[in-house]
Amino acid sequence: RPSLGETNATGLQMASFDELLIDAQRYATTEEKQQKKSKAREELFARGSNSLAYLMSRAHVENMWIRILAEEIVLKLKAEEAAPVLLKHLADEHPITRKSAAYLLGYYEMPAQAGALLPLLQDEEAAGMALRTLGKWHVTNAIPQIAPFLTHAKERNRIFAANALRDVGDIHAAPD
Repeated sequence: RPSLGETNATGLQMASFDELLIDAQRYATTEEKQQKKSKAREELFARGSNSLAYLMSRAHVENMWIRILAEEIVLKLKAEEAAPVLLKHLADEHPITRKSAAYLLGYYEMPAQAGALLPLLQDEEAAGMALRTLGKWHVTNAIPQIAPFLTHAKERNRIFAANALRDVGDIHAAPD
């Protein structure tokens, strides 16, 4: 897959990720802008995990299109392409990025990676998404870490915990 600064088959300089992002999120009010937007999105998707890495490095920016495009790319990529990028961002300096990475990992079935999510249960910003993904992965050995969130001060975390325990589906979690 092409990366930033490479040239295409005809020797022309490829658009930078910044340029692609600008075009991919623009209002397509004319035919020309619609075509430019469509081509930018196609190129972002074609660059796969490189585009995901670019978008995740900016996931903390207040721009909904960054997270929307990252999610769309995750939906197109296989776990082996996306997971290394997302796992790396679980330890990002920005809480929103950690939260986004935990959420996006939930699209894949990767219970062997549960250990990478468990530290996020101590992260006020990302705990809810970690709970969600642990539940989706059916991580039964995380039940003791999930159950205390049923009495968490934040209602959203209580809901995430209840849903996670339901998703884990272990009969031993039923009392919680």
